[in-house]
Amino acid sequence: MKFRKKPVVIEATQWFSIDDHISVKQKWNGSDPVYFIDTLEGPMYVTPGDWIITGVKGEHYPCKPDIFELTYEPATVTPLRLPPRAVKTYHEGKPVYVASHPRTFDDYGNKIV
Repeated sequence: MKFRKKPVVIEATQWFSIDDHISVKQKWNGSDPVYFIDTLEGPMYVTPGDWIITGVKGEHYPCKPDIFELTYEPATVTPLRLPPRAVKTYHEGKPVYVASHPRTFDDYGNKIV
């Protein structure tokens, strides 16, 4: 049987030094530092230029740059468009709710329109 990967947007950081990603740990092999990530499958080594991917369950794992380039492309994120917000006002002494102008926000909740 053949399978196709589901399209999913991932978070990834290209790693170059120990401070670039919180999940990268360091140990020493004699006088040389060795970098790794504890993954669900066990420790995986990281070298400068590797991409650190956050998986769908929040796990982290490294990916070599050539494999990353063949597998992933930059994602475009469509802004979230919220429905009009109801505003309470009064008409002839009775409260009524009127839709205000629609608002558009980015994925982080920042108003962009």
